[in-house]
Amino acid sequence: MQTTSLLVGLVSASAAFGADVYQCALTPTSNLVTTLSMDVPFAGTFIGNYNDVTMPTGTKTIPGFFGGSGNNPIPYTASFGVDGGTNTTPSGEFQCSVEQVGKQWVGAISALSIDVLDGAVGSADLALTINYSTFHTVAPSSIYPGGVPITLPFGTANVTVLALAQSAAAPMIITATKGGGLTFTAAVPVMMTMAADAAGQILDVPPTPGVLPLSGSISFDGATMLIAATTSQESSGTQPSTAPPFVDQPIAMPTVLPAGGTANLLMSGTITEVTSSQSTNGTLHALGTRLILCPEDLNHDGIVDALDLSILLNGWDTASADINGDGTSNAQDLAALLNAWGSC
Repeated sequence: MQTTSLLVGLVSASAAFGADVYQCALTPTSNLVTTLSMDVPFAGTFIGNYNDVTMPTGTKTIPGFFGGSGNNPIPYTASFGVDGGTNTTPSGEFQCSVEQVGKQWVGAISALSIDVLDGAVGSADLALTINYSTFHTVAPSSIYPGGVPITLPFGTANVTVLALAQSAAAPMIITATKGGGLTFTAAVPVMMTMAADAAGQILDVPPTPGVLPLSGSISFDGATMLIAATTSQESSGTQPSTAPPFVDQPIAMPTVLPAGGTANLLMSGTITEVTSSQSTNGTLHALGTRLILCPEDLNHDGIVDALDLSILLNGWDTASADINGDGTSNAQDLAALLNAWGSC
Protein backbone atom coordinates (compact mmCIF):
# COMPACT_ATOMS: atom_id res chain seq x y z
CA MET A 1 0.00 0.00 0.00
CA GLN A 2 1.37 3.39 -0.92
CA THR A 3 0.51 6.78 0.51
CA THR A 4 1.08 9.92 -1.52
CA SER A 5 1.08 13.46 -0.26
CA LEU A 6 -1.94 15.42 0.88
CA LEU A 7 -1.37 19.03 -0.10
CA VAL A 8 -3.26 22.01 1.21
CA GLY A 9 -2.22 25.70 1.35
CA LEU A 10 -0.37 27.52 4.08
CA VAL A 11 -1.85 28.18 7.48
CA SER A 12 -3.13 31.75 7.40
CA ALA A 13 -3.48 32.22 11.13
CA SER A 14 -0.48 31.77 13.40
CA ALA A 15 -2.29 32.28 16.69
CA ALA A 16 -3.05 29.25 18.78
CA PHE A 17 -6.66 28.17 18.95
CA GLY A 18 -8.61 25.64 20.96
CA ALA A 19 -10.20 22.37 19.92
CA ASP A 20 -12.39 22.93 16.86
CA VAL A 21 -14.44 20.54 14.78
CA TYR A 22 -14.94 21.14 11.05
CA GLN A 23 -17.62 19.59 8.89
CA CYS A 24 -15.83 18.91 5.60
CA ALA A 25 -17.37 18.15 2.21
CA LEU A 26 -15.60 17.06 -0.95
CA THR A 27 -15.68 19.60 -3.77
CA PRO A 28 -16.25 18.94 -7.51
CA THR A 29 -12.52 19.27 -8.19
CA SER A 30 -11.97 15.89 -6.52
CA ASN A 31 -11.07 12.95 -8.75
CA LEU A 32 -10.57 9.23 -8.10
CA VAL A 33 -9.37 6.55 -10.52
CA THR A 34 -10.33 3.07 -9.36
CA THR A 35 -9.44 -0.32 -10.81
CA LEU A 36 -11.70 -3.26 -9.97
CA SER A 37 -11.68 -7.00 -10.32
CA MET A 38 -14.12 -9.63 -9.14
CA ASP A 39 -14.10 -13.41 -9.36
CA VAL A 40 -17.53 -14.94 -8.85
CA PRO A 41 -17.57 -18.75 -8.75
CA PHE A 42 -20.89 -20.55 -9.15
CA ALA A 43 -22.30 -23.97 -10.01
CA GLY A 44 -25.51 -25.50 -11.34
CA THR A 45 -26.89 -26.98 -14.55
CA PHE A 46 -27.56 -25.81 -18.08
CA ILE A 47 -29.97 -27.20 -20.64
CA GLY A 48 -30.78 -26.56 -24.29
CA ASN A 49 -33.40 -23.93 -25.03
CA TYR A 50 -35.56 -26.51 -26.85
CA ASN A 51 -39.27 -26.41 -26.06
CA ASP A 52 -41.75 -28.48 -28.04
CA VAL A 53 -44.24 -25.59 -28.03
CA THR A 54 -42.34 -22.31 -27.91
CA MET A 55 -38.92 -23.34 -29.34
CA PRO A 56 -39.28 -26.62 -31.34
CA THR A 57 -36.14 -25.78 -33.37
CA GLY A 58 -34.05 -25.01 -30.31
CA THR A 59 -30.95 -26.77 -29.00
CA LYS A 60 -31.19 -30.07 -27.10
CA THR A 61 -28.51 -31.19 -24.62
CA ILE A 62 -27.80 -34.91 -24.04
CA PRO A 63 -25.21 -36.41 -21.63
CA GLY A 64 -22.27 -38.35 -23.09
CA PHE A 65 -20.59 -38.43 -26.48
CA PHE A 66 -23.33 -40.23 -28.42
CA GLY A 67 -26.84 -41.60 -28.11
CA GLY A 68 -29.60 -40.64 -25.74
CA SER A 69 -32.64 -38.49 -26.35
CA GLY A 70 -34.65 -35.62 -24.96
CA ASN A 71 -33.37 -32.36 -23.53
CA ASN A 72 -31.37 -32.95 -20.36
CA PRO A 73 -29.70 -30.76 -17.72
CA ILE A 74 -25.89 -30.86 -17.72
CA PRO A 75 -23.98 -30.13 -14.46
CA TYR A 76 -21.24 -27.50 -14.56
CA THR A 77 -18.94 -25.34 -12.46
CA ALA A 78 -18.04 -21.84 -13.61
CA SER A 79 -16.85 -18.40 -12.63
CA PHE A 80 -17.52 -14.85 -13.75
CA GLY A 81 -14.45 -12.67 -14.08
CA VAL A 82 -15.00 -8.92 -13.89
CA ASP A 83 -12.18 -6.51 -14.73
CA GLY A 84 -12.52 -2.79 -15.25
CA GLY A 85 -12.41 0.55 -13.54
CA THR A 86 -13.83 4.01 -13.02
CA ASN A 87 -12.63 7.60 -13.35
CA THR A 88 -15.05 9.70 -11.34
CA THR A 89 -15.73 12.83 -9.33
CA PRO A 90 -16.57 11.47 -5.88
CA SER A 91 -18.83 13.03 -3.28
CA GLY A 92 -18.59 12.66 0.46
CA GLU A 93 -18.00 14.24 3.82
CA PHE A 94 -16.13 13.82 7.06
CA GLN A 95 -15.39 15.67 10.30
CA CYS A 96 -11.92 16.90 11.22
CA SER A 97 -11.01 18.03 14.73
CA VAL A 98 -7.81 19.99 15.44
CA GLU A 99 -6.34 21.44 18.61
CA GLN A 100 -3.09 23.09 19.65
CA VAL A 101 -1.90 22.09 23.12
CA GLY A 102 1.15 24.17 23.95
CA LYS A 103 3.47 23.67 20.99
CA GLN A 104 1.88 20.35 20.03
CA TRP A 105 -1.02 19.80 17.64
CA VAL A 106 -3.49 16.93 17.81
CA GLY A 107 -6.43 16.01 15.61
CA ALA A 108 -8.67 13.28 14.28
CA ILE A 109 -10.80 12.37 11.27
CA SER A 110 -14.25 10.92 11.93
CA ALA A 111 -17.51 9.99 10.19
CA LEU A 112 -15.84 9.76 6.76
CA SER A 113 -18.18 8.63 3.99
CA ILE A 114 -17.27 8.71 0.28
CA ASP A 115 -19.45 7.79 -2.68
CA VAL A 116 -16.76 7.05 -5.25
CA LEU A 117 -19.18 6.96 -8.20
CA ASP A 118 -21.59 9.75 -7.17
CA GLY A 119 -24.19 8.67 -9.69
CA ALA A 120 -21.77 7.64 -12.41
CA VAL A 121 -21.58 4.04 -13.65
CA GLY A 122 -18.30 2.25 -14.12
CA SER A 123 -17.83 -0.44 -16.75
CA ALA A 124 -15.90 -3.69 -16.68
CA ASP A 125 -15.31 -6.56 -19.08
CA LEU A 126 -17.07 -9.77 -18.12
CA ALA A 127 -15.83 -13.23 -19.07
CA LEU A 128 -17.32 -16.61 -18.26
CA THR A 129 -15.11 -19.65 -17.67
CA ILE A 130 -17.09 -22.87 -17.56
CA ASN A 131 -16.27 -26.55 -16.96
CA TYR A 132 -18.82 -29.34 -17.46
CA SER A 133 -19.43 -33.03 -17.87
CA THR A 134 -19.20 -34.46 -21.40
CA PHE A 135 -22.37 -33.88 -23.43
CA HIS A 136 -23.51 -33.46 -27.00
CA THR A 137 -26.15 -31.30 -28.61
CA VAL A 138 -28.80 -31.52 -31.29
CA ALA A 139 -29.52 -28.37 -33.35
CA PRO A 140 -26.66 -27.88 -33.83
CA SER A 141 -25.01 -31.28 -33.70
CA SER A 142 -21.84 -30.97 -31.66
CA ILE A 143 -19.80 -32.81 -29.06
CA TYR A 144 -18.51 -31.07 -25.91
CA PRO A 145 -15.75 -33.15 -24.25
CA GLY A 146 -15.84 -32.73 -20.48
CA GLY A 147 -13.00 -31.52 -18.29
CA VAL A 148 -11.83 -28.80 -20.72
CA PRO A 149 -12.71 -25.33 -19.40
CA ILE A 150 -14.01 -22.84 -21.96
CA THR A 151 -13.71 -19.08 -21.51
CA LEU A 152 -16.34 -16.95 -23.22
CA PRO A 153 -16.59 -13.16 -23.50
CA PHE A 154 -19.82 -12.25 -21.76
CA GLY A 155 -20.27 -8.57 -22.51
CA THR A 156 -19.75 -5.85 -19.93
CA ALA A 157 -20.67 -5.40 -16.31
CA ASN A 158 -21.86 -2.07 -14.91
CA VAL A 159 -20.37 -1.09 -11.56
CA THR A 160 -23.28 0.65 -9.82
CA VAL A 161 -22.06 0.99 -6.21
CA LEU A 162 -18.58 1.78 -4.89
CA ALA A 163 -18.40 3.45 -1.49
CA LEU A 164 -16.10 3.86 1.50
CA ALA A 165 -17.35 4.35 5.07
CA GLN A 166 -15.14 4.92 8.10
CA SER A 167 -15.24 2.02 10.54
CA ALA A 168 -12.99 3.13 13.43
CA ALA A 169 -11.24 6.15 14.91
CA ALA A 170 -8.49 7.81 12.86
CA PRO A 171 -6.10 10.02 14.86
CA MET A 172 -4.03 12.56 12.95
CA ILE A 173 -0.33 13.14 13.63
CA ILE A 174 0.11 16.88 13.09
CA THR A 175 3.43 18.72 12.85
CA ALA A 176 4.13 22.43 12.45
CA THR A 177 6.58 23.22 9.65
CA LYS A 178 9.29 25.89 9.54
CA GLY A 179 7.29 27.81 6.96
CA GLY A 180 4.38 28.24 9.35
CA GLY A 181 2.20 25.48 7.92
CA LEU A 182 0.95 22.18 9.30
CA THR A 183 1.60 18.68 7.99
CA PHE A 184 -0.22 15.56 9.07
CA THR A 185 -0.63 11.84 8.49
CA ALA A 186 -3.67 9.67 9.12
CA ALA A 187 -4.83 6.16 8.28
CA VAL A 188 -8.62 5.95 8.11
CA PRO A 189 -10.06 2.43 8.60
CA VAL A 190 -12.91 1.96 6.11
CA MET A 191 -15.36 -0.62 4.89
CA MET A 192 -15.73 -0.80 1.11
CA THR A 193 -19.04 -1.76 -0.49
CA MET A 194 -19.39 -2.58 -4.17
CA ALA A 195 -22.11 -3.86 -6.49
CA ALA A 196 -22.18 -4.65 -10.20
CA ASP A 197 -24.85 -5.54 -12.72
CA ALA A 198 -23.36 -8.47 -14.64
CA ALA A 199 -25.48 -9.85 -17.47
CA GLY A 200 -28.66 -8.94 -15.64
CA GLN A 201 -27.50 -10.39 -12.33
CA ILE A 202 -26.84 -7.98 -9.45
CA LEU A 203 -23.61 -8.93 -7.69
CA ASP A 204 -23.47 -7.39 -4.22
CA VAL A 205 -20.02 -7.58 -2.66
CA PRO A 206 -20.29 -7.73 1.15
CA PRO A 207 -18.44 -4.92 2.96
CA THR A 208 -14.67 -5.42 2.74
CA PRO A 209 -12.28 -3.85 5.30
CA GLY A 210 -9.50 -1.57 4.11
CA VAL A 211 -7.49 1.52 5.03
CA LEU A 212 -7.55 4.94 3.36
CA PRO A 213 -4.12 6.51 4.06
CA LEU A 214 -3.76 10.29 4.01
CA SER A 215 -0.78 12.55 4.57
CA GLY A 216 0.10 16.14 3.87
CA SER A 217 -1.05 19.52 5.15
CA ILE A 218 -4.10 21.50 6.26
CA SER A 219 -4.90 25.22 6.23
CA PHE A 220 -7.41 27.56 7.79
CA ASP A 221 -9.08 30.74 6.57
CA GLY A 222 -11.09 32.15 9.44
CA ALA A 223 -13.80 29.61 10.26
CA THR A 224 -13.02 27.57 7.13
CA MET A 225 -10.70 24.62 6.65
CA LEU A 226 -9.29 23.91 3.18
CA ILE A 227 -8.02 20.48 2.18
CA ALA A 228 -6.68 19.12 -1.10
CA ALA A 229 -5.65 15.49 -0.85
CA THR A 230 -4.08 12.83 -3.00
CA THR A 231 -4.33 9.23 -1.86
CA SER A 232 -3.47 5.68 -2.87
CA GLN A 233 -5.41 2.76 -1.43
CA GLU A 234 -5.84 -0.97 -2.06
CA SER A 235 -8.14 -3.60 -0.57
CA SER A 236 -9.21 -7.16 -1.30
CA GLY A 237 -11.21 -9.93 0.27
CA THR A 238 -13.46 -12.95 -0.20
CA GLN A 239 -16.99 -13.06 1.18
CA PRO A 240 -19.87 -15.56 0.97
CA SER A 241 -22.48 -14.56 -1.59
CA THR A 242 -25.98 -13.50 -0.60
CA ALA A 243 -27.25 -13.38 -4.20
CA PRO A 244 -30.33 -15.56 -4.88
CA PRO A 245 -30.07 -18.45 -7.36
CA PHE A 246 -30.52 -17.48 -11.00
CA VAL A 247 -32.70 -19.46 -13.42
CA ASP A 248 -32.65 -19.94 -17.22
CA GLN A 249 -30.06 -17.30 -18.05
CA PRO A 250 -29.57 -17.48 -21.87
CA ILE A 251 -26.04 -18.26 -23.01
CA ALA A 252 -24.67 -18.79 -26.53
CA MET A 253 -22.12 -21.64 -26.31
CA PRO A 254 -19.69 -22.00 -29.25
CA THR A 255 -19.59 -25.55 -30.59
CA VAL A 256 -16.43 -27.59 -29.97
CA LEU A 257 -16.56 -30.61 -32.31
CA PRO A 258 -17.07 -29.37 -34.96
CA ALA A 259 -16.28 -25.71 -34.27
CA GLY A 260 -18.01 -22.77 -35.87
CA GLY A 261 -21.59 -23.18 -34.62
CA THR A 262 -23.54 -21.94 -31.62
CA ALA A 263 -25.61 -23.92 -29.13
CA ASN A 264 -28.31 -21.92 -27.35
CA LEU A 265 -28.46 -22.91 -23.70
CA LEU A 266 -30.32 -21.84 -20.56
CA MET A 267 -28.09 -21.68 -17.48
CA SER A 268 -29.24 -21.95 -13.87
CA GLY A 269 -27.07 -21.91 -10.78
CA THR A 270 -26.06 -20.48 -7.44
CA ILE A 271 -23.20 -18.07 -6.71
CA THR A 272 -21.13 -19.36 -3.78
CA GLU A 273 -18.80 -16.48 -2.96
CA VAL A 274 -17.35 -13.25 -4.31
CA THR A 275 -13.66 -12.37 -4.32
CA SER A 276 -13.00 -8.71 -5.03
CA SER A 277 -10.05 -6.37 -5.13
CA GLN A 278 -9.76 -2.68 -5.87
CA SER A 279 -7.19 0.09 -5.89
CA THR A 280 -7.98 3.77 -5.75
CA ASN A 281 -5.73 6.70 -6.60
CA GLY A 282 -6.59 10.35 -6.94
CA THR A 283 -7.13 13.75 -5.42
CA LEU A 284 -9.63 14.78 -2.77
CA HIS A 285 -10.40 18.47 -2.30
CA ALA A 286 -12.54 19.37 0.72
CA LEU A 287 -13.96 22.52 2.23
CA GLY A 288 -14.67 22.49 5.96
CA THR A 289 -16.88 24.76 8.06
CA ARG A 290 -16.21 25.09 11.77
CA LEU A 291 -19.02 23.68 13.89
CA ILE A 292 -20.12 25.83 16.79
CA LEU A 293 -20.35 23.12 19.42
CA CYS A 294 -20.41 25.59 22.33
CA PRO A 295 -21.54 29.10 21.28
CA GLU A 296 -20.75 30.51 24.73
CA ASP A 297 -17.06 29.69 24.17
CA LEU A 298 -16.39 32.96 22.37
CA ASN A 299 -12.63 32.48 22.00
CA HIS A 300 -12.92 28.78 21.05
CA ASP A 301 -10.45 27.52 23.63
CA GLY A 302 -12.72 24.71 24.84
CA ILE A 303 -13.82 26.37 28.08
CA VAL A 304 -16.30 29.08 29.09
CA ASP A 305 -14.47 31.32 31.54
CA ALA A 306 -13.45 34.88 32.38
CA LEU A 307 -11.88 35.38 28.95
CA ASP A 308 -15.24 34.76 27.28
CA LEU A 309 -16.95 37.04 29.82
CA SER A 310 -14.49 39.80 28.94
CA ILE A 311 -15.24 39.37 25.22
CA LEU A 312 -18.98 39.59 25.92
CA LEU A 313 -18.66 42.73 28.03
CA ASN A 314 -16.41 44.41 25.48
CA GLY A 315 -18.98 43.69 22.79
CA TRP A 316 -22.00 44.74 24.82
CA ASP A 317 -24.86 46.11 22.69
CA THR A 318 -23.17 44.95 19.48
CA ALA A 319 -23.44 41.78 17.40
CA SER A 320 -19.79 40.84 17.94
CA ALA A 321 -20.47 38.63 20.98
CA ASP A 322 -24.08 37.63 20.28
CA ILE A 323 -24.64 34.14 21.71
CA ASN A 324 -28.37 33.52 21.28
CA GLY A 325 -28.59 34.82 17.71
CA ASP A 326 -30.87 37.82 18.32
CA GLY A 327 -28.36 40.24 16.79
CA THR A 328 -27.02 41.94 19.91
CA SER A 329 -24.99 41.16 23.02
CA ASN A 330 -27.10 41.75 26.10
CA ALA A 331 -28.31 40.33 29.39
CA GLN A 332 -29.74 37.23 27.71
CA ASP A 333 -26.30 36.37 26.32
CA LEU A 334 -24.75 37.02 29.72
CA ALA A 335 -27.19 34.58 31.34
CA ALA A 336 -26.40 31.96 28.69
CA LEU A 337 -22.67 32.38 29.25
CA LEU A 338 -22.94 32.05 33.02
CA ASN A 339 -25.14 28.96 32.69
CA ALA A 340 -22.50 27.33 30.46
CA TRP A 341 -19.58 28.24 32.71
CA GLY A 342 -16.84 25.61 32.65
CA SER A 343 -15.66 23.10 30.06
CA CYS A 344 -17.61 22.77 26.83
